[in-house]
Amino acid sequence: MATAAADKGWESYPKRLLNYDPLREDGVSYDARLAKDNKRLFTEKGNINVDVLDIFRDEFVADNKKPTTYQDTDAFEECLTSSPPNREFRFYTLKPANPKVISRSRVAIPEDTLRKLLTVHQVMPGFIDFLQAFGRRASSSDTGFGGCKRRIEYAPNSSKQRNMKSYEICYNIKFAEEHGRKEKEDEPPKDPWSIRQTCIYQKFEYEKKSSTWIMVQPSDKATTRLNEVFKARAEEYIEDTMHNPMDIHLVFLSGAAENWRWYYNYLENKLYETTTGALSSAVGRRGKTVTFGNYNQHLDFEVEFKDVQELQRFEEKVQSLLLALETNRDTITTLQKHNDQLRKCGLGLEEHHFTAVDDSLDTYLTELAIYKRNVEALLQRIRGRSRLLYNILDYRNAETAHRHGQKNVDFAELGRRDTDLMMKMTKRTTREAVAVKIVTFVTLFYLPATFVATFLSANCVKFVEETVNGRIISRMAVSKDLILFAAITGPLMCITLSIWFIWDRIEKRRVIEECGDKPNRNLE
Repeated sequence: MATAAADKGWESYPKRLLNYDPLREDGVSYDARLAKDNKRLFTEKGNINVDVLDIFRDEFVADNKKPTTYQDTDAFEECLTSSPPNREFRFYTLKPANPKVISRSRVAIPEDTLRKLLTVHQVMPGFIDFLQAFGRRASSSDTGFGGCKRRIEYAPNSSKQRNMKSYEICYNIKFAEEHGRKEKEDEPPKDPWSIRQTCIYQKFEYEKKSSTWIMVQPSDKATTRLNEVFKARAEEYIEDTMHNPMDIHLVFLSGAAENWRWYYNYLENKLYETTTGALSSAVGRRGKTVTFGNYNQHLDFEVEFKDVQELQRFEEKVQSLLLALETNRDTITTLQKHNDQLRKCGLGLEEHHFTAVDDSLDTYLTELAIYKRNVEALLQRIRGRSRLLYNILDYRNAETAHRHGQKNVDFAELGRRDTDLMMKMTKRTTREAVAVKIVTFVTLFYLPATFVATFLSANCVKFVEETVNGRIISRMAVSKDLILFAAITGPLMCITLSIWFIWDRIEKRRVIEECGDKPNRNLE
């Protein structure tokens, strides 16, 4: 097959790859997915930030050996075409566009430039599956994606498995890291840990004895360790013609396993701080208060529904950790199979080269199994504490309902007593009303006679007897006292009614002002 220009056909990657097989890969789908996720995954044209590190066989890696950072698209594309014959490793580091949100940030490379990179190095299409786990996301979706994809290409017309031409391997590895983000400058972060991921791709070409690596958003510690590894083994690489090409994977795997222990300890302490009070919560008795100097601590554990919600979020975080451990375990298991297949191919290496990698991978698997067992036990404790919180919450609700029911009984008893009192008062009022009715009837019966007797006894009217023509005639004469009575009583009545009228209007206006309303003529 004739080899065209290095980046020819990059526009339709991966359909123009030299080893593209439509039976195994759907090139149309990969092409469409890259275009669809352009804004989510990649930066705009001209916005690039990629590190390139070349390691040569005859080079001593000094302390100041640093990758070349490309922030110009043309310069980076020119770098793609360079291929020195003595180059043993080339590392491309695709960094996040926003370092503060690693693993959820876009990759700092335009889509067109990435297509050229993948076309020049004939990267297998499966790399796109792992790349799509990055990019901007509103939530931590797709965190469960992982695994490992690999492909071995043998020399044409080869009947022996040893005649390997090249291999490609790509996987996603997850790790825990302290992000350092703070909600407030003067306060420590509430949740200082996060689970991140990095994508590792390697293409090893047997004839050139060289490897091309693409690392998507690796940790700073991993890139630093790479330089340390090459510096420490510089002389060994000069003496030996070749090392196991799987060696470098151990750098990323060991770095990913480094913080699991501390992250697990943080989660365990967090669970203790959040729910330890539930184990000593007062049930059926009033909680005690213990005084330590000037500090009072209430030993009872107050449970609210938000505590259950917080524990549920905490459980989901631990489940994400368990999923990350299982994903890394599957990845390492696949790397073991790949190393065993390389052993069968030979590659001109001694057995100890493969055994060393197997031993390291076995160690990582053992550590992951321990962490996985601890996390599963932590999950069981979380679920037990969650049930305990629910039971405490139900018990407290039952206590509250019981207290409310008892108060309702007390209120009902008070209401019954009030009803009995009202009935007694009603009966008494009825009896008093009968008595008042009798008194009123008697009063009305004697009132006219009393009025007449009082009027006549006041000497306001007198009967005078006169003799006219020898006959005695009686006539009624009005006394001057009646005129005086009327002259005094009339003004006093007017004054009394006037005072009552004025007082009544003043009281009505005061009531209206207290109510805050405008004067109402009906009240007046």
